[in-house]
Order: sequence, then structure tokens, then C-alpha cells
Amino acid sequence: MAADLDDIFTAMGRQADVLPLAGPDAARRIGRRRNRNAVIAAAATVLIVVAGAGAGVAWRHDPSPEPILPANTIRGIAPIGSPLRLHGPADETMLSMIAINDDRVSVASGGFENDPLEVIGVDARSGAKVWDAGRLNAIEMNGPVAVPGGMVLYDGPDLSVRDPETGAELWKTVDPANGDVVVGDGVLVRVNVGGLSEGFALRTGKKLWSVPASGDDRPRHSIGFLENTTRRSLHFSDDRFAQLTLGGTVLVRDIHTGKILKSVATTVRPKLMTGFSVSGDLALIKDTVGYLDKPSRLVAADVSTGKVRDLYSIRTGLMRDAAPCGTGRICVASTEGYTRDGGLNPETVKVIDTTTGRILWTAQFGDALLSASSRAGRVLVTSASGSASLYDVDGRVIAQGGDTFGHIGQGWIDDANVLLQTPTAKGYDITTISAVDGRRTTLGTLSAVNAECTWTSEILACRDGAELKLWRFER
Repeated sequence: MAADLDDIFTAMGRQADVLPLAGPDAARRIGRRRNRNAVIAAAATVLIVVAGAGAGVAWRHDPSPEPILPANTIRGIAPIGSPLRLHGPADETMLSMIAINDDRVSVASGGFENDPLEVIGVDARSGAKVWDAGRLNAIEMNGPVAVPGGMVLYDGPDLSVRDPETGAELWKTVDPANGDVVVGDGVLVRVNVGGLSEGFALRTGKKLWSVPASGDDRPRHSIGFLENTTRRSLHFSDDRFAQLTLGGTVLVRDIHTGKILKSVATTVRPKLMTGFSVSGDLALIKDTVGYLDKPSRLVAADVSTGKVRDLYSIRTGLMRDAAPCGTGRICVASTEGYTRDGGLNPETVKVIDTTTGRILWTAQFGDALLSASSRAGRVLVTSASGSASLYDVDGRVIAQGGDTFGHIGQGWIDDANVLLQTPTAKGYDITTISAVDGRRTTLGTLSAVNAECTWTSEILACRDGAELKLWRFER
């Protein structure tokens, strides 16, 4: 019989680490590029939803003998310095973005209307403000993004690379509208919507190479081999990056030279709704037109052998997303077929073995799926309504949440724990869920005024109302 963890475990530790499984597909990437008014309206709508979110999620699991917690379990948080008043209104109209580079926290904050975002840097060891980069010119999806070796700052059509230690601008270029940016191994690759691909030294901006668009077979999507961010169309990679051309060819390029390392032809002809990701030597292409009465398929192209095959397909419905889900596994989120009364069947997540194509396990949901992420074989799935579920490597439920989880923030801290921001009657609880046994620990509570957090495996940075608060995870 299920028991409420808040009643049983009130002071247990936990731990977790963050590696999002899949980046946004083409439709969502372009959808994020709204005009100023659309962004303001959408953000205001989110705030209204959050304000009425209710009393938080009731995470449950079956009671069992209390285990001895491992030494690296997160048992609490220790404050770093004093709260720092940020630029912007102290109400629901405040907007902010936070990025963490080692011991530097970069924050952009301001208001929705006629109040450009101000960008500052904070020392994550002391909590003190150490630099001020001034105001941004625009609002649309702007702010800092932490990348290995630097910080990328979006400001309207401009993309600048900054030194996170000092906030100094190292160089600036134009953000490719509806294109892609890949950062890896000290190189920034920019691919515009016309297919022009260029590589720049991340710290100096020196152009290293340029590959012009090749007519009708120009790149449609460009991605990295590591996790993707959720800000604009920025991807992380190693010393390679991958492209999918309009002619359906998968290209793997050397990130330092732009030279083609591998080329695999497929029968896919990419469209707006086509998804593209890579996992090891496997390129995954979600081939769909976006119509519920048309078939969709997931195509796998092995760039080491050149072998191409259909890994999964559906006759009708919607293949929402597909992405790497642990070593040798793929997560596919879809709604397949219709009910007797003509409605769509419930959404499912299927975990598929990439070698055999066998479905390892399936989980069913009552509403549209929002994201899936994986660490150490465990899978965290969240839905559009805010519910969430955590599964072990065999598909057994570790923890499940109800319908008022909220759209504030959730994700891995490390391999063993997940961090959640859960709306309550008093504000937002910062909570960790053990990925080992589903146990829950509330670390603290933020105010009811539109709070948000960013974290690494060591540092938690949150905007609480109009203040920036920093903590260090205690293990």
C-alpha cells in the first residue's frame, strides 16, 4: 500500500546530477523564436498557470525498511553569502535567466515591458557581485548560457561570447535565425538557415573554417554529440558535430576543420517537424509530417558502418519525440492509434534496444509528454500538465507525481537524485527525490513570486522574488 513520503520521511537526504537526454526538435526550436509581444504574452500565461498551481505533487512509493544512505547523498543545502537584490520589479512581471560556470553565476534580470535585462556575475564561493555587463537591448529568449570554456550571451539578434570570470565580451557575432549553434572542444560552430556552416575559436572569435551551402542538399539541422540546452538552438558537443541535409544525408564533421568524417545516405527528406539527434555512432531521425492520420517512423543511421534501418514506426498518431535514453537505448514518446470513440489513445514512452529494436518497457501517461531524461539507466519523464514519473532501468516505478507538479523546473543533480521545484500554498518547495528508492527531502522553500532555479552537481542558484540566493549541496 502506497504511503505519503512527507509523512514517513521528513528529514532524509538525497542526491542527483543533471544531464538532459534530448534537445528540442526543429519545431520547438523555431517556435521559441517568437517576437517580443508573443514572448511576453506566453510568459504572462505561464505565470498565471503557476499562481494557480495549488498544493504541490504528492510523491509516493511503497514503504520498505529504511536503508543506510550512501556517503554522497545530498542531505541539505548550505547558504552561500547573503541574498542579492537583482535588477527588476519585485513581482510576477520579473524575468530572469541564470547560468553557472564553475564558481561564477551569471544572471540576466529585468521586467517584461520597457525594462531591458541587466547582466551581472556573482562569485559562487562568497555570493558577492563581481561584475556588471550592463543592459541587454532585447527581451526575446535572451540571457546567459554556460558553455565549456566560456559563457554565451544572447541579446536579440546578437550572440556574444563572454569571460564568465570578468563578464568581458570576448567577441560577438550574429545569432543565426532558425539556424543552429554548436559548441565543443573550444570551437563555436554557427549554421544559418541557408546552410552556411562556419567554425570560430570560442575564446577569440577567429574564423577557423567555412563551408558554403551546397545547393538543394544544404544542412537542415546541425547538432552536437553531447546534451543540448533548452535556450534557443544551442548544442554541446565534443570534437565532432552532426548535420542532416535536405537530401537526407547524415554528415559527421570535424569541429576544428569542418571536414566530413562520415557520410551516410538515408531516404528521409527533412521537414519542419523532422527531429534529429545522435547517440554514440547512432544518428536518430524522427521522420514525421505532423499529421495524425499519416505514418511516422524513427530512422537509425549507424555512422560507423553506414547501415540504415527503421528502428520504430507508427501507422497513425503522433510521434512526439525520440532521443537517446541510456547506453544502447532510445526513448520514444508517442500517441498511437485511436480509441473506439475516435479520440487518440493515451501517450506512452517506450524504451527500445538500439541493437535489436526490441521494446524493453512501456509506460503510459494521461496527457502530452513534455520531456524525458536519463541518468545511470534511470528515466525521468514529465508531462505537459506537470506530472512526473521516475523509472528504474527495467521500467519499474521509483516515484510518481500528481497533476500539480508545476512547470517551474525539474532535472537531475547527479546520477542518484532529481531536484524539483514544487508549488505549495506557501510558495515553491525545493525538493530532492532519490533515484535509488524514491525518498523525498524538502531542502527549502522559495517565495510565491515566480521563483526559478539553476543548478550543477555542487551549486544551487535560485531567484526568490527579486533576490538571488545561492547554496552549496551538502552530502
